[in-house]
Amino acid sequence: MKRREFLQQTVLGAGSLWLAGCATSSRKISANEKLNLGIIGVAHQAQYDMNNVASENIVALCDVDDTFLRECVDNANRDAFHVELAS
Repeated sequence: MKRREFLQQTVLGAGSLWLAGCATSSRKISANEKLNLGIIGVAHQAQYDMNNVASENIVALCDVDDTFLRECVDNANRDAFHVELAS
C-alpha cells in the first residue's frame, strides 16, 4: 500500500465515523444535565453573561441595586427565582 492510498483510506474512514456520530447526536438535554447558576451582580456585563448562559438553569440573582435586579427578573421570563438584594 502506497502512502497516498493509506492517507485516502484513513480520511475516508475518519469522515465516515464522524458522519455516523453526527446522525446520532440529536438527543434532548435533560434537566439533570443543566447547570444551576446563581448570578451575583446583574448590571451591564452580567446581562451579556446571562444571555450566554440562558440555556442553563438560572436559579438565584443578587445585586446591590434594586433597579437592575428588578429589570433582570422581569426580562428573564422565569417562574422561580431566589432574588436577594445585597446590602
